[in-house]
Amino acid sequence: MNAKEIKREARELVKDGIQAIEQGEGYQYEDEFGEKVICVHLGTIYQLLPSGKMYTFWACSNLKPCPRCKGEGCDFCGGLGSREAYEDEIFREALEYEAEKHGYAIDYGESGEDIYLTKYID
Repeated sequence: MNAKEIKREARELVKDGIQAIEQGEGYQYEDEFGEKVICVHLGTIYQLLPSGKMYTFWACSNLKPCPRCKGEGCDFCGGLGSREAYEDEIFREALEYEAEKHGYAIDYGESGEDIYLTKYID
């Protein structure tokens, strides 16, 4: 996928999440500070990230090295050494940008596997 397609997917996902919340499908709770929050589950990283993988920057042996630079880092992989990691980064940044643009935030839940669209409410 190219960056434009990835960003479009993120934009549509946030749009669908906002629509779900506006239609009453969100879950309401109080955070640790007593603030009211509403959220909707968008999916898991396995479903939504372009790579469909969980990894950390210090343990990423399950990612394929960039086919152009063989893991050394180039523009094609955003200097990360893996096109998969770069596409995931583009997706996460676009998802967070789209959410913030509409007054929402992205939360990865306690496990880091689930992705939620959240908003503090009055």
